[in-house]
Amino acid sequence: MKILLTGKMGIGKSTILKKAMKKYNIKNGVFTKKIGENVYAWLLNSDKKYIIGKKSNYGMQINEEGFNTLVNELKKIKFPEFFVIDEIGYLEEKHIPFLNEIKRLIEESNNFIGIIRLFFHERYYFLNDLPVIEVTEENRNNIEL
Repeated sequence: MKILLTGKMGIGKSTILKKAMKKYNIKNGVFTKKIGENVYAWLLNSDKKYIIGKKSNYGMQINEEGFNTLVNELKKIKFPEFFVIDEIGYLEEKHIPFLNEIKRLIEESNNFIGIIRLFFHERYYFLNDLPVIEVTEENRNNIEL
């Protein structure tokens, strides 16, 4: 299974992903979250958080150092049974080495679940062939991966 989930903010995409992670005992993945003025990323089952975005006068700006450190950690993951990412958004598209590692991990993994911002999957050529499920209020309780 290799699949993308998309939908409005707060609709339940991460909840669906977390249920799948528990069901399949998933150990490999990347998570991102905006906390205060920064966007953090971390690997599943790691306490280390990397700042990948910082608020500036011009909006959210990419933090190269955080992304580069995250990429180095991702390079250590080889042929995972399952890989997840929550979520791929606008900051990620600005860091090519990160995208290259995500592409590699999707290709190498037997299974992949990714969360991507609504209408963003077309921005990433390596995601074009993956099925996309849009999570809505009507279907969110019936999606089981």
